Amino acid sequence: IYVVLAQVVNILDANPMYIPVTITNKTTTGFVASWNAPLPTSDYFLDYVVGGAQEQFGEAVVPVSGTSITVTLPIALSNTAYVVIGEFVNTTDVNPMYVPMTVTNKTASTFTMSWNAPLPTNSYRLAYQVATYQ
Repeated sequence: IYVVLAQVVNILDANPMYIPVTITNKTTTGFVASWNAPLPTSDYFLDYVVGGAQEQFGEAVVPVSGTSITVTLPIALSNTAYVVIGEFVNTTDVNPMYVPMTVTNKTASTFTMSWNAPLPTNSYRLAYQVATYQ
């Protein structure tokens, strides 16, 4: 048994779609990631993590009125050939929002996650994992 985290990302389009991903099959040699609609352009790709050569984990405070956050990595990487997986954490609000997000920019030392509407409270944090493969 292994864990796969995956998401569809688009760092090229000015207004990317937010596409939730579900892992629908796993074998000893691979996995299948699925989403519920065709991708609108070829600018989307799948980022996924199944353990890595270098991994970083963290949480960042999300601005209440914003629709994106840029995170500075604790350890800068040598290039942008890394995967970012993120999700919101909200352990305070009784009825938290479920908001899809996507990676919209990457540098060797930062990444930006974006979503399509401001969050209603300041109770949200971004939990993330960054992984490189060698």
